[in-house]
Amino acid sequence: MKDKSEVAKRTAAQTRQRSLFADWLPSTRVDGLLLLGCDTMLRAEAQRIAWRLGWPGEVEARWNRRMRSNAGRTTWFDSGKARLELNHRLLVKHPGRVWETLAHEVCHLVAGPVERHGVRWQDLMAALGLPPARCHTLDTTLLKVRRRCWRWICRACGRSMIRQHRRPERYRCLCGGKLAVVAQCAQPFPPAAAAAP
Repeated sequence: MKDKSEVAKRTAAQTRQRSLFADWLPSTRVDGLLLLGCDTMLRAEAQRIAWRLGWPGEVEARWNRRMRSNAGRTTWFDSGKARLELNHRLLVKHPGRVWETLAHEVCHLVAGPVERHGVRWQDLMAALGLPPARCHTLDTTLLKVRRRCWRWICRACGRSMIRQHRRPERYRCLCGGKLAVVAQCAQPFPPAAAAAP
């Protein structure tokens, strides 16, 4: 169990940090500007947050239009550098959460690659006046991406089939013939409800 004096010191430090950031928290206008999709503006805002938290280095931040359900992520490289990415498709639908998500990822950067959602990360989130929430609660149902699929035709027998990979060396027809891609399909397999008799 923690000593009461340690808890009191930590609480006092968090209160002082909150007062430092009280006049600095962003307006909703910042979220609107960030949603223009400009990596430069996103990087500048991430750098501003990182400097405020005491990060001396440069921050690499960008929008990622291929992310599915994560609001953001911090990727660490062997060189010691890190890159912050935010889910553009998700945050366009929730513009009020852009700055909070960016701050969450910057706290990961400042805390370090081993910390994850530990005490140091939680302290940094509290310093920004944000709840140390590990996961977002944004609706991602509209962002579910179906896997692409392709219709293949056997060059030997003419049989048609649907496959999820486009590389020709992955598949052969039952007759042993080579396959050729004809078209991309909208949905790989029929929904379970439609397939039931």
